[in-house]
Order: sequence, then structure tokens, then C-alpha cells
Amino acid sequence: MHTGEKPFKCNLCDAEFTVNSCLKRHLKIHSGVKPFECEQCDAKFTVKYHLDRHKLIHTGAKPFECELCDAKFSTKSHIKTHIKMHTGEKPFKCVICKAGFTRNATLQSHLNIHSGEKPYQCELCDAAFIAGSSLKRHSKVHTSITTV
Repeated sequence: MHTGEKPFKCNLCDAEFTVNSCLKRHLKIHSGVKPFECEQCDAKFTVKYHLDRHKLIHTGAKPFECELCDAKFSTKSHIKTHIKMHTGEKPFKCVICKAGFTRNATLQSHLNIHSGEKPYQCELCDAAFIAGSSLKRHSKVHTSITTV
């Protein structure tokens, strides 16, 4: 019977699990050991499943299709996030300004606005940014070729 109870708790973060095997797999994240490496890029993973899921990026396979629009995704987590766009669900709330977000990672990036922290540093100049997307956009300044 499914009670929703999650008795297996990580002592290093707030993660909770219904079965001990999932907790054991999760603990590998904290070890920093990433034995599963993608042959096509530098990505490394703690769990083989995560590597297998990552490889879909290189194949272009997008087996997860949104029933509400034509969007397709390579991972289940990406389609879950996408569906929140249709429903308007924003479960991750900023405790400072109450802004809502569909992803925790987006909330974490947003919190840098309030703290003033700029963790995304350009390796080619002194520019620093609150969001990784801003650094990516900025990096085009260094790669654009101007002709006279």
C-alpha cells in the first residue's frame, strides 16, 4: 500500500525517499564521485541512468511529447517542467519577494538578485553575472568576429 511516507532521509540535505535503495543511490551525489562519463562530451554522472538519459541530448531523440502542444523532450523531468507552463503551476516561491518559479534551479538563480551574488564569471574578462544565461549571452561578445 502506498502511504506517501518517506522514512529514508538524507542526513546531508532535505531529500527523502520511500525506499532505502533510492536513498543509497542519492547519497552518491554527495560523494562527488562521478564514474559514468559521456564519450561525446565532458559530462560525468554519479548514476548510470543519468548518463543514459544525458546521451539522448546527443542523439536528438525526444521520446516525451506534450499532449497540449507540439513540444517534445528528451527527458521526463523536462516535460514535467514544460507542463507547468501550461498549468501555470509555480511551486518554487521566493521567500523575499514571493515570485514563483516552475523550477528550483530558476528560483536559486533568482535569489542571486536579492543577495547581489554574481557566481557566473567570464573567463575572458572581469564581467560577472547573476544568471548562467546572461554569461552565455555575454560570451558572444568575445566570439563575434568583426571585419573592417
